[in-house]
Amino acid sequence: MENVQVEEVKVKNAPMMTLDAIKDKLQDRKLYVVSDATGLSYPTLKKLHDGESTNFTLDTIQKVSNYFGEDTNINK
Repeated sequence: MENVQVEEVKVKNAPMMTLDAIKDKLQDRKLYVVSDATGLSYPTLKKLHDGESTNFTLDTIQKVSNYFGEDTNINK
């Protein structure tokens, strides 16, 4: 049997924020800047900003959480 070396890949993710915390943090941000930085569409960020929907993928929430990074307060 052949030895196969597997390289471990670590992805650094910030703690996942709540929708309310994301909404609060987006209030003073230019959404087009957040869109460029996260790769999320402006309409998606606008829905998060306005609290218009609660149906977001975990990937969307993680991207916004990563954007806020160290500034993340998940207890908000």
